[in-house]
Amino acid sequence: MKKEELTSVFQERFEKLIENSGKSEKEIAQELDLSQSTVNNYRNNKKKLPDATALVKLSETFHVSVDWLLGRTDKRTLEPTIAAACKTTGLSEESVSILSANK
Repeated sequence: MKKEELTSVFQERFEKLIENSGKSEKEIAQELDLSQSTVNNYRNNKKKLPDATALVKLSETFHVSVDWLLGRTDKRTLEPTIAAACKTTGLSEESVSILSANK
């Protein structure tokens, strides 16, 4: 996959994560220990990819795999419990995650 494709997929998926979180860019930046301008660049700059440390922080904060963030897989998480729940219920990973958060 070319860098342009990676950045485009990352940007799209990061944007969706932020929208679904219901949090502002400022709140996300604080959680990730990044500047708000860096978060804004990740959202809007098709040439900007996070470094490895930031990718890991994003992955942990949003409970998604780094491979998913970069478009290497369509499986959002490697969490076996969520994967099993998806397989059993037929629900998407996002739905299972929402249900898990509301327990």
